[in-house]
Amino acid sequence: MSSNNGNDIFLFGKNFKFIRKQLGWSRITMQRRIGASNECMKGWENKNRTPTLNRLVSLSKYFGLSFEDFLLKDIEKEGISIKSAAEILENKFTNY
Repeated sequence: MSSNNGNDIFLFGKNFKFIRKQLGWSRITMQRRIGASNECMKGWENKNRTPTLNRLVSLSKYFGLSFEDFLLKDIEKEGISIKSAAEILENKFTNY
């Protein structure tokens, strides 16, 4: 397991932003897919807000990541794969 240099409790915000950009989605597109407000997502990406545990679990499943990878690993630097946009679009987001 990689370390996150101690500056963040976890890497969710950075990973969320990377995934959104990797998919080529604007915040508006992401908002439509997962039902989170633009303000919430901006807060997540800027590390000013933290999603609920249920939403974290749901997002992990939706993007095909383990909960641990989403929170604790830099998925961009470590080359961790997410589902393709086509695979993601096949599924409806469910917030557990």
